[in-house]
Amino acid sequence: MPLLEDYDGKKFADLPIEAQEELISHKLPAYVFRNFPGKKFELEVFNRYNKGTKALTQQEIRNAVYSSPFNDFVNEFAKGLIDGKDNILKEAYNVTRDRYLKKRVQEGIFTILWVLEYGINKNFKDSTVYANEYMRVKAEAFEKSAVETQLNLEVVKNIFVGFNEWIKRFTCYTNYPFSKELYGISSKSYKFQTSMALILPAIYKKEYLDKNCENSFEETFAKLQKALANSFLEDTNYNASSTNSTKIEEFVSRF
Repeated sequence: MPLLEDYDGKKFADLPIEAQEELISHKLPAYVFRNFPGKKFELEVFNRYNKGTKALTQQEIRNAVYSSPFNDFVNEFAKGLIDGKDNILKEAYNVTRDRYLKKRVQEGIFTILWVLEYGINKNFKDSTVYANEYMRVKAEAFEKSAVETQLNLEVVKNIFVGFNEWIKRFTCYTNYPFSKELYGISSKSYKFQTSMALILPAIYKKEYLDKNCENSFEETFAKLQKALANSFLEDTNYNASSTNSTKIEEFVSRF
């Protein structure tokens, strides 16, 4: 419901003169920061001033601070999914309106891109670091060379296309390959799990990008299902994070 029903749908010129005067005379505080010593400092300041009643998400802050063509690519890809340009991937990435608006879809994609390009990093303490570091690295590279960044982006786009075609093959068995449903465990509430969003691109990188796997998709799928079902994810004695980079790196190394 509109806050002021009498003004709903009206242009500024249609408002009473008193309302126009109040709007024109109203002051909005603005803080201008110059000469930041680096992106890390800028991100910290942005976080500290982002304490309003409708705070930005961490991904929204990253998008503002770490600007590069990679941001545009990921945002356009996510928007294409929410608009229904590829309903198979839309479901695979669990692109709901809520997850899209809160930038969780975009954060997941940035995480996947890091792993596809650089692999699992055992020094990253949680999944959000992957998205943060990927955006930071690309923003810093863009500042140094726009041309090199664009060339790198084209390479990454091709890798991502190949990865998504691979993901589509899994959707013949489950609509949600980034969940435990991939290996037969029903999970209504978790259709996109970050642990799987780390594992799948890591396996794709190892098997298809790094060593050009000669196994058929069906062989790889069966092997992956068995490995996941017997992994730390299903170990009743394991009670740490499912996105533990050390455990995921060990899993991928043994695969």
